[in-house]
Amino acid sequence: MGVEEPRLIAAVSLAAKIVREGGGFQADADPPRMIGRCRSRPRRPPAAKAALLREKRQILEAANALPRR
Repeated sequence: MGVEEPRLIAAVSLAAKIVREGGGFQADADPPRMIGRCRSRPRRPPAAKAALLREKRQILEAANALPRR
């Protein structure tokens, strides 16, 4: 914990002790999902958007063909 406030550290320490005595926490998580992004500053945004939409199917097929980790 990157804090130097003694009262905060004492409060968190007490809370951790209470939680531990009560059985602790249990957590689970969904599998990770990656979302790709591509950013650019096209000179003609409307034309760039139209080109991307025209090729959307091919772009998605190529992206989905990549191996997943």
